[in-house]
Amino acid sequence: MGERLKTIAVVAGYGLVGGALLAMFVLIPSVIRFVFSLIALWLGVRFFRSHESLGRRIGFIVAALAFFFLFVLFITMVMFIREGMPTAP
Repeated sequence: MGERLKTIAVVAGYGLVGGALLAMFVLIPSVIRFVFSLIALWLGVRFFRSHESLGRRIGFIVAALAFFFLFVLFITMVMFIREGMPTAP
């Protein structure tokens, strides 16, 4: 049981970092955003090389996407609270 929890924690950790990197790629408008994309790609390749199980790979992708949506939603909500509703032109 301890090994399974360790595997879940590793997949969730990689998914958390991958989701955060993808969120930064989407939310930053400058050219530096491509650095986040390359780091996310490197992280995915590193994970796929070290974990050959199909279930772990699918779990990583699902976790990264879930954390991506959560990060984008959270940052959007914080920006909305700070700046308020944008007015129509």
